[in-house]
Amino acid sequence: MNIVTRIPLLALEVSGHGVPWLAIPILLFLCKTHLSATSAALMLNFLALTVLDLLVILILKPLFRRSRPVYNTGIGHVTLHAVDQFSFPSGHSTRGGFLSSFVCYSQYYYSAGLVSWAVSPIFTAFAIVWGLAICMSRVALGRHHILDVVAGCMLGLSYVYAWQHFWIGEVMASDLRNDLRSTFFSTAVTYFPKMASGFEYPSS
Repeated sequence: MNIVTRIPLLALEVSGHGVPWLAIPILLFLCKTHLSATSAALMLNFLALTVLDLLVILILKPLFRRSRPVYNTGIGHVTLHAVDQFSFPSGHSTRGGFLSSFVCYSQYYYSAGLVSWAVSPIFTAFAIVWGLAICMSRVALGRHHILDVVAGCMLGLSYVYAWQHFWIGEVMASDLRNDLRSTFFSTAVTYFPKMASGFEYPSS
């Protein structure tokens, strides 16, 4: 594969890594001063599914212990080698599947009014295309067998189907965010006073 083709595929690989999808929403959820109730609910439900996804992958990969394709030239960037030396299921594909279906379900759930950019039709279309591209890139890069990708995508879709019965509403998400921010801010004031001066203490 030439470098012109490989670079976009590697960019997709990095964009589908679990670490930023976990770290960035946590930072926004805790540190963003003004966050609507809908956005708080979306972030909290997304974080719950992300944690679920990482736990499932951490369990299933060592359980099945399927080797990666022989033509795989590396296990990828910033990976946990103990888990990512195995191939089944594809963690990137579970993430692509659940993120795409999460955005679609969120748009349906809040169909009475598009009160967040994250449930706009344009963002939904982008999420679906990105999810499909992530899945295809795993095979194109030689990281996974086709079955790994198909199983991963189906597993990701199943997360959202199951989670709709446990969906966290706006009031609970906002209350939890305020409680967590209060704890986070108090800890930051104690241990990192200069850093904490940039945050606005959450009102009760």
